[in-house]
Amino acid sequence: MTVTDTLLAAQEEHFARLDRVLPPAPAPEPGEVINAALPDGTRVAAVVARQTVSPGMPSWLWSAADTYELQPLVGTTGAAGMDAVLRAFRHWLDRVGDRGVDTAATVVWPSRDVDCTRVFLDHGLQPLTVTAVRRPTTVRPPALTVNVRPALASDEDAVVELAMAEVRFSAKVGAAIVRPEAEQMRRRRSPAGWA
Repeated sequence: MTVTDTLLAAQEEHFARLDRVLPPAPAPEPGEVINAALPDGTRVAAVVARQTVSPGMPSWLWSAADTYELQPLVGTTGAAGMDAVLRAFRHWLDRVGDRGVDTAATVVWPSRDVDCTRVFLDHGLQPLTVTAVRRPTTVRPPALTVNVRPALASDEDAVVELAMAEVRFSAKVGAAIVRPEAEQMRRRRSPAGWA
C-alpha cells in the first residue's frame, strides 16, 4: 500500500466519522503529486489535476479556461495537514507561474470538516459551490417536549459555555476570534434579569 493509499483510507474513515451521509473520499484523478510534511515529520500529500476548457464547451460559461484542482490527501491530520498541503500547493503554483486572469485554483472538501475551514480562509480560499445531501428516511424523529424558560443565575455556567461554543465554532468558519478574555466578557454580558 502506497503512502497516498494509506492517507486516502484514513481520510475515508475521517469523513465517515464526520458525517455518515458523505460518500467515500474519491481516489485522486491523474495529476502531479505534491508532498508535504508536518513539523513532527508526518507526511501528507495532494494531487493537482489540471482541467482546460475551450470556447464552445458547455462548461465554458461557468468555468475558468484553466483550472488547477487540488485533491488533498491529509488522512487524519486535520488542519495541520491541510495547512502543510496548501503551503506546498502555493509553492507549486509559484513554480507554474502566472497563467493569466482566466485561471482558477480549486479545492473540493466537505464543509462538515470545520477544522479545515479556518485553514482555507487563512490561505485566501473561499467557498463558491456547495452541494447538499439529504438522505430519505422512514424513521420518525421522537416527539420531544422542550421546556423554554428564562435563564436563572444558577444557569450561568451553562449559558457561558454555550456562548463560548458558539465563539469557538465561529472562529473556525468565519471572522470570530477566540481571545483570552472571551469567557470573562461573556460572563459580564450575562442577562441582567437573572432570577
